[in-house]
Amino acid sequence: MPQSIRTWNELVKLLDLEPGPGTLQSAALLCRETSLEADRLLDGSDLFYLRLRLDAAELHLRAVGANDETVVAPAPPWTPKATHDLTTSPPWSNLAGKFLSRAWRLFNDRGYADGISLEFGLDGEQSRVLVETSASSFRVSVVESRSLF
Repeated sequence: MPQSIRTWNELVKLLDLEPGPGTLQSAALLCRETSLEADRLLDGSDLFYLRLRLDAAELHLRAVGANDETVVAPAPPWTPKATHDLTTSPPWSNLAGKFLSRAWRLFNDRGYADGISLEFGLDGEQSRVLVETSASSFRVSVVESRSLF
């Protein structure tokens, strides 16, 4: 069974070690309920977790309903009513088999940690995704990087 990463500090320590957490094996959205009405997304409940399975570790990101923060967390305390495999859909399909090499926590102007950026791949072949929480759910974006000169 892979190691469960329970906190941001555990993720940072694992990234500093050789060989690190390993390559992305799968990505899944874990849902507390099978269907949601709009007002349920805004009631402050923790409804969604993003689970990333790596060679040596399992990383859960939690969409904190009370303040829309994105945090590294233990596995959800509830049994998911629905699990959606994201591994075959972009951007995760493009990251499967790539090494998790770096991570950043992103804070908004009010001090909330509402995003985490994850970089996959090794020097010269990196791909980066941004996972943000908004209205108690996740938004995932691909971060394009280009040299300015």
